[in-house]
Parts: sequence; structure tokens; C-alpha cells
Amino acid sequence: MGKQYNSFDEFLTLPLDKKLSIYQDILLFHLHVNKCGYIALDYYDGSIMYDFITEQTRICDVEFYSKKPVINTIGRMCGSSRYMAPEEFKLDAKIDERSNVFLMGASAFQLFVNGIERNIDKWQGNEKMYSVALKAVNIEKEDRYQTINEYIESWNNATGSFS
Repeated sequence: MGKQYNSFDEFLTLPLDKKLSIYQDILLFHLHVNKCGYIALDYYDGSIMYDFITEQTRICDVEFYSKKPVINTIGRMCGSSRYMAPEEFKLDAKIDERSNVFLMGASAFQLFVNGIERNIDKWQGNEKMYSVALKAVNIEKEDRYQTINEYIESWNNATGSFS
């Protein structure tokens, strides 16, 4: 899915329903990661592989995902700044489930705006979906969804899907 791949332009032209399906796969994977006690680190669009023939989504490059609790011991952590929560830039900050909520919101903007722009004019989904994703990428952790479950529930309510 990343810009570095030849299929990036083809990916951008996928219809909304296919992108929603890919995003649901991403959400369910990260819900599983959370339930297993891990925090997603160094995740970005290049971690998403999509097979256009079988319409299957695969997530790769998860070797930096870490068991909870995670404390930022280096300052700027590894990863694409487009996907990183503000706390991933702060020494001694706690990286937690709300950091992964930010990651899911950033992923939504990549999929449904074709970039990290947070402009509703370019958003491919409905206004409710936009509002859910925007809350997820709030700079203040306290103002984001507090859990991945809460985020997914709000997202599914906004899209009208329930998985």
C-alpha cells in the first residue's frame, strides 16, 4: 500500500467498499494485537500488502511490535511520522492503547484521503467516519478514544458495519 510500491497508484483507485474492507482487516488485526498484550510500533502503509486478485489483506513487518507496557526510551521512535502518535516523539512517554488508536486514525486518513491530509473536502467516506478518524488522531491522548474497542465500535457505527 505504500508509496514506494508500483501498485500504489492502483491501490488509490480502489472503490470505497474495497478500501473499507481493507481497513476492517487492519482494525481486526490490531484489535487482536491489543488483546495479545502488544503495542504496534513502526507500522505504516508499507506494512500493508493487498492482493488485487484474491482481495486479501496482509500485514507484515510487525517485528517491532512490543509487549505492554512500552515507554519511549529514545525520544523519536522508529517509524513513519505520518503514523506516529505525538508520544512517540517524547522521551519517557508512555506508549499505550491510545497511541494505537492514533495509529488507526492515521491509517484511515491514509486510506480515505490518500495521504495524511485531514481535510474533509478530500475525504472519501461520510462525515461520521471523518469525525471518528479525526478524534482518533487528536494530539492529546485524553481526547482520543481510550481503547481500540471503543474506536472500532464508533467506526463501525459511522460506516453502518458491525464486525
